[in-house]
Amino acid sequence: MKAIIPVSGNPFHFGHKFLYDEAEKIFGKNNITLLITQNDNKDLTQLNNLRDCIIPYNMNVSILPDKTLLARYIADQKITYIIRGIRNNVDTDYELRLAQFNYDINPECKTIFLPAKKEYENISSSIIRTLIQYNELEQVKRYMDEDSIIRYINYISKDNTIIKILYYDKNTDYKLYLDKDSVINVENIFEYFLNKKFNVKHFKFNEDVSQLEELSIKGELHWNNLFNYIFSYLPNVCDADYKNCKVFYLNWPNIWKYWKYIPNELKGKMRLFKLVDKKELNTIDDEKFHDGIINI
Repeated sequence: MKAIIPVSGNPFHFGHKFLYDEAEKIFGKNNITLLITQNDNKDLTQLNNLRDCIIPYNMNVSILPDKTLLARYIADQKITYIIRGIRNNVDTDYELRLAQFNYDINPECKTIFLPAKKEYENISSSIIRTLIQYNELEQVKRYMDEDSIIRYINYISKDNTIIKILYYDKNTDYKLYLDKDSVINVENIFEYFLNKKFNVKHFKFNEDVSQLEELSIKGELHWNNLFNYIFSYLPNVCDADYKNCKVFYLNWPNIWKYWKYIPNELKGKMRLFKLVDKKELNTIDDEKFHDGIINI
């Protein structure tokens, strides 16, 4: 049996995550998918950015195709169950009408209602958006993963810069990917930028990161200056997943060494891609990357 949880993802929060976890207990991890739903105000770039905001939660995520009704989609995908959360009587009345609407279109469609956990009864995406608008981020941290908050703030700020970080393991012939002019070798940029801009001599990218402390002001590298240099003087590429965005491909296999030094606003722009074989890049949407640890 397969099931989906349709959400707007704007933003995704712990109330949604509770619903996903409960559904996973019933259907199993491989049989439950979070579905980001379309509306007339969302284009592909927005949907991809909203999906990227959900990556830190380590779930199966898909996007409802454009101009597609949910009931038709689950019929095409051979999915039987829709999982919906219920917080109060208002939710119940609305969800019952929606369930009947879906059933009228697709009689095989069944809706399962799950009650919200008590601490999440008053959470809503609209309330979280208001808290973010007024910069009440400490309160928002009670409702969302911090990495997800950073990504979401970048999304609503309409920053059109995306940084695709390419990394690889010892078994990958990375030269098959990285001989292209469009891929920026961060190791070379580090050495050039730190030596030329900060008069730091003998700094090697792969040396122990304790050296970074010597290059810091108030405990942080000049990361913004470094990336402003990249954004200003180095090429960006066209990317079908992020139309109308400036996308930079960075060759940065050792990014995990520097993760805790990178400012949050820059982390929120980063998308991690593992080099898999001669033709493919796989996004890291089912693995954790926090505090300098990546599970491959």
